[in-house]
Amino acid sequence: EIKATITPADAKDTSLVWSSSDKAKVSVQNGKITALAAGTATITATAKDGSGIKAACVVKVLTPGKLSCSSADTSWTDYSNANHAAIELSNSGETTLTDVKAKLKDGTAFQIVSSPAGQISAGNKTTVVVKPVNGLGAGSYSDTLVISSANGSANITLKATVAKGENTAVVTVTKTSVTSDAVTVSGKVSGIVGEIEYAISSEKDADASKLVWQNGAQFTGFKEFTTYYVYGRVKETANVKAGQISQALEVTTPLSDPFVID
Repeated sequence: EIKATITPADAKDTSLVWSSSDKAKVSVQNGKITALAAGTATITATAKDGSGIKAACVVKVLTPGKLSCSSADTSWTDYSNANHAAIELSNSGETTLTDVKAKLKDGTAFQIVSSPAGQISAGNKTTVVVKPVNGLGAGSYSDTLVISSANGSANITLKATVAKGENTAVVTVTKTSVTSDAVTVSGKVSGIVGEIEYAISSEKDADASKLVWQNGAQFTGFKEFTTYYVYGRVKETANVKAGQISQALEVTTPLSDPFVID
């Protein structure tokens, strides 16, 4: 409220007419002003007695505190070096921004390491720090970081990709039995514990990606008196890649009747 002092104190007519130069920003009634929008307006009090005497003052309406965010998305592509990510929050208004909060929609794959200050002064900044949780298995993860305040909010997408680990296990394949149409082998793992899978090919230096791998160590339905090469490796798991292919085990199926040669 604006107070007007009238002199002399014994003036016969002390009535005033109040006006605003910009009623869209500031309105006035009997000296009581109401802020309507950011900006400035001149408030004038004019003597009602027709003397033309008046006084004025400038009223400035400040822009309310408003949330601004430095980032739209945050991603981690190398989980083994998943550093904390600091997301900057600022107040672009002219008054203090209050009730600043941060939360995760899901909260299972990511965590808030440091929450923002509850308020941000005009023109100042604060941060919210987030990171993926420890112990995530291989795969892709996402969540939404929700920043809220008394004036403005922001949704930030968090993404993390965890690659499968390398498998250093080595498999050695040995021959168990060979008949004219079947081959049976066994395998031994060194390095780490893992389940073995096997493949057979007519090629000595086969490409692991082109082989058909199976759980069993027996192969059937082959031609007699033919050379094959058997391979082994540790199976791929949810978090670890398949192990390196073993050295080829060469086997030759015998003739079903060694006394008959086509």
